[in-house]
Amino acid sequence: MVPWRASSLLLSLEEGGIVKVCSTPGCENPAAYRTRSKPAYCLECIDRIMGESGLVRLEPFKGPRDWMLTRCKRCGVEVHYRFEYILHKHEIGEPVCRACYWKQWFRDSWTQYGVGQGARGMIPEAVLLDVISTCGYGLLNVIPGDKVGEELYRVRCCSCGRISVERLGDIVWGCTCSKTARQQRKACLKKLNSYARSETLAAMDDAVTGRNLFGPYRTVKEAMAALDAE
Repeated sequence: MVPWRASSLLLSLEEGGIVKVCSTPGCENPAAYRTRSKPAYCLECIDRIMGESGLVRLEPFKGPRDWMLTRCKRCGVEVHYRFEYILHKHEIGEPVCRACYWKQWFRDSWTQYGVGQGARGMIPEAVLLDVISTCGYGLLNVIPGDKVGEELYRVRCCSCGRISVERLGDIVWGCTCSKTARQQRKACLKKLNSYARSETLAAMDDAVTGRNLFGPYRTVKEAMAALDAE
């Protein structure tokens, strides 16, 4: 090959990311995606890693940052995850399935601290649907918790179509897709705050106040300030 052509080809490969051999020791299959310095895996090893993480792939693999529909082998919940996310959780030994993870999180709170982290009562359906819709999601189904108030919500983003499992306090912040605007998030917080202050919910013994509604923040004022600081 003419030297300048070889250099041009090498530069092109470097710009696009060189296709590697699978990073699993002993595996000689070509990797299923390109990468510069991070590990890359073949389809067989991708499915093995997902299986070890408790997931079954339900869609073709496109790339490490592309969303894939998966099914949890333990609880059967079907949601989207990125392979790079799955790989990270696999490496640190944390459950990938958010339904399983948050259920255990609720249990650990009772075991370790003697208190729960869920709401103290069931969220009225009308309130739930209104808030979820305002936050840019469609409700697919409610996943019951061990106790009333520890429900999880399987939702679909109305903008990008991604399916995820969320706590109510996480839904308020909207989808991670770029189509979720800051103003939309603020509208979600204001709507949820209006419900928290309503007479209906006030009679529920502060069932949906504090960090249950606003994620890590105890008030809507704190949450708004965090959005303005982004």
